[in-house]
Amino acid sequence: MAKRTGKATVVMCRARRVATILAAGDLLLLTALYGLFVFTDRVPVAGWLALGLLAILRWWATGRFTLMTPLTLPILIILLMLPVTLYASVDWTLSLPKVYGLVLSVAAFYIVVNRLHTVQDAWGAVFALVLSGLAVVALGVAGADWLTSKLFALPQVYEQLPRLIRGIPRSIRGGFSANGVGGTLIFFIPLLVSLLGVRQESESGDSVGAGWGLRLWWRWHRPLVLLALALALATLVLTQSRGSFVGLAVGLLALAVWRERRLLWLLPLVALALAAVILTGRAESLMEFLFRVDSLAGNASVSMQGRFEVWQRALYMIQDFPFTGIGIGTFDRVVHVLYPLFLIGPDAQVAHAHNELLQVAVDMGLPTLVAYIALLSACFIAAWRTYRLLPPSGLRAATMGLACGMLAHQVFGITDAFLLGTKPGVVMWVFLAVVAGLYRQLYTSAPPHLRTSAPQPLCSEGLASWLRHLLAFGYWILFSLLSIAFIGNRPYIGLAIGLAGGVALGFLSLASYEPRRRRERVVEEPA
Repeated sequence: MAKRTGKATVVMCRARRVATILAAGDLLLLTALYGLFVFTDRVPVAGWLALGLLAILRWWATGRFTLMTPLTLPILIILLMLPVTLYASVDWTLSLPKVYGLVLSVAAFYIVVNRLHTVQDAWGAVFALVLSGLAVVALGVAGADWLTSKLFALPQVYEQLPRLIRGIPRSIRGGFSANGVGGTLIFFIPLLVSLLGVRQESESGDSVGAGWGLRLWWRWHRPLVLLALALALATLVLTQSRGSFVGLAVGLLALAVWRERRLLWLLPLVALALAAVILTGRAESLMEFLFRVDSLAGNASVSMQGRFEVWQRALYMIQDFPFTGIGIGTFDRVVHVLYPLFLIGPDAQVAHAHNELLQVAVDMGLPTLVAYIALLSACFIAAWRTYRLLPPSGLRAATMGLACGMLAHQVFGITDAFLLGTKPGVVMWVFLAVVAGLYRQLYTSAPPHLRTSAPQPLCSEGLASWLRHLLAFGYWILFSLLSIAFIGNRPYIGLAIGLAGGVALGFLSLASYEPRRRRERVVEEPA
């Protein structure tokens, strides 16, 4: 009997080991499915089944379906609203690709989070992000629909660029939007700038010597980062995306002030420059430059009044469909039928509301907007706390770069939009995953030199944890209903309540994850 039991144990251990190895292929499978999705707008049923099977294998091998993070509650709420937005959609052929993109992005989030256990894993993720920035540059150069005379004319440059990618589904001119390429690149540029100052000598032995990938990174990280930064900046210039330029300026300013507090004098200087523009009567010209809408039929453009018209129509949609939204991905179809655009014209293709937050509410309703704001606010709070907990090291610089890249994109989102589920939007979810993974690493299973003396997070405390998550879920319902109650007669108050409620829910999401007592700093900074 003892021999049989021993053999069964050995077989079970080997089976779990095989399951663990197979489950580790989920990232490769997801990458292949996402590449297929980019060029076809579809994900085969076999692909979904394979992803689900690998998740089940991981569950059986490790005893958990996924690791918990402070962003879990907002993500679950967004996924909960997906059937609602499909119910409201007037055209599933437009909505389903966005649903596929959002589900794949969430899968990417959790696949990355489940890989971040050690400092080596964190540096591996940073290395992968640098390579991803180079991949975005390559895709943009090979497949962007360049606007060749938007801010300046360089025909001799654009004519030399190869056009290798064509026929992107639902693309206006067959390729990637230049504004979309710019909005994606500004995620990476603050991170690359922040990594320029990282030195191998300042890192601990655990983050330097383990694994061939890390040894390769530390040997070539400086020229690799410089190359990626130069190519990203050059490609960003070619996009001529005003929103990307402004977003990057804000992100880099935030990074400079964060790294060196003595640069705070730059903020009043910027304020004085804006005041001078207003006092000299050039505010309208500046607004015209920033808010002019690129025409969606050719290279012409529409004045800033056209953008305000689009924002007004988006507000009408939110007032009419506050619970469900109009259905993700259907803005162009609905706006021309129910809310005609007179300044832009009935023939222009208007894919979105030209504002990221308005677009979330338009697509999926005010409850989803509250959850989306909670997702972003929890990310920024987690990044700040991670920075304070980390000792002075390269990971601190990476955390700053991640947060400032997210900030740059959100500023870009004031005048443009990445729809939830849009193809380049997966970059945002990967950034969220790395921040959440670093934060979780410090608060739960950090290596010895990063471990705190605080207890385990509430996700392991059973009933108390569930009660806190239930309380946060109740706050989401309350904020959503309050926002909906005001949106009809006082739309700006309704939106403000939704934004404030989302920020509060972000704090509550972290409070549901962390233990009650205040954590100590991991390593005190030298005086």
